[in-house]
Amino acid sequence: MQQTSTTNLIKDIRFTNIGALIVKVTHRCNLDCSYCYENITKGEDMPIETFKALVDKVMDNSIREKIAFIFHGGEPTLVSTTWYQEAVKYANYKAALVNKTVRYSLQTNLLNVTYEQLKAFKDLEINLGVSVDGPVDIPTPYRKRAAKAISNLHLANSIGLKTGILLNINQTNYQYFDKIMIWLENEIKVRLVKANVAYAVGHGIGLSDMYPEHIHQAYSSILNYMIYTKGTKVVEENMAIELLRFFETKVNPSKFSSLCGVEKCGAGKEVVGVTTEGNILPCGRFEWNNQDFFLGNLQEQITSVVQDKYLSLVKSFHSLVPENWFNCKTCAAKQICSYGCQAFIVRSNSQMNIECIPTKMRYEYLQDKSNQFREVLNGIKQISKFAELIPKSEYGDNAGDNPNYNDTYDDIRD
Repeated sequence: MQQTSTTNLIKDIRFTNIGALIVKVTHRCNLDCSYCYENITKGEDMPIETFKALVDKVMDNSIREKIAFIFHGGEPTLVSTTWYQEAVKYANYKAALVNKTVRYSLQTNLLNVTYEQLKAFKDLEINLGVSVDGPVDIPTPYRKRAAKAISNLHLANSIGLKTGILLNINQTNYQYFDKIMIWLENEIKVRLVKANVAYAVGHGIGLSDMYPEHIHQAYSSILNYMIYTKGTKVVEENMAIELLRFFETKVNPSKFSSLCGVEKCGAGKEVVGVTTEGNILPCGRFEWNNQDFFLGNLQEQITSVVQDKYLSLVKSFHSLVPENWFNCKTCAAKQICSYGCQAFIVRSNSQMNIECIPTKMRYEYLQDKSNQFREVLNGIKQISKFAELIPKSEYGDNAGDNPNYNDTYDDIRD
């Protein structure tokens, strides 16, 4: 294979510690969700040469041994199968040259996919993250055509394609999560899901912020379900991490950290988003054309000035709206807190961390029902993703062994 290289005479420090790339392969979509944090328009998809330039950058400059490519949009299944075949082939080739391993995932609404597309994703080892709001019999006007997506999800699972479920907590479904959890157990038959709060950004900039009571209602319904099932059925990832943080004081808190779950997240340092035109964003939670947060472009010549500007812009991004964290060090709920999403906060009209008050409410809830939540831990520990965070001496050498565990998409997006 002929190598396409953008390697320069000096290292590109922008990619030194990057281990995850949110690749916005298109800004087209076949939905028009009211709460979408993107700006969906017609236009050109990412040229394959732009993706190859991105591969060169991260393979030639990152110190990470494992690199994750998350194909995003818009709706990435609108891009041709041949594009993904060439993209994965090139990334695998470059990774082998520098002794790195790669993994691929794709965030989709799963509406208009065909059997041939799904089979191609399986052959390419591209895992799917599937966005849903709940079963078809609850009113969710923010997301249309749910039945079609669920049908295609079953089709994907039937051919052995690895899928994960990403739910959105919004103004139209927060009161239905007791029903949603039962639906996930009985119809979707999934073990691990993630449910994230919708912020009023992007296409949804005109929406009002969610009320703390509504966010708390959704998450408490999830927690009550997990109590009822003792953590042996569907487990919501955010709540599982909070329970581990709440109880596992012997474990270094940094072990519970993720790209998105700490006060100073990995945006611009460990993860970047890349637009169809090759513009670099702090992470994938920005609109593809949001020039206010561009950190540079893949194709620009690398100089010390360019790199210093990049580092300055990343530092500035993490320093915006500090009033949201003025009392974090003295807050009791910091034990479980994930600090909200800086990208969504700075893009919203209110610029408020709408997850702050609900986190404090949940902390009190965990205290009130701590004995019941201890039982939930016995179910959570059977999930290998979480068991590795728990000392084996406490739970035994078999913690995490569960052959029926269906891992979920390692979400960065939502």
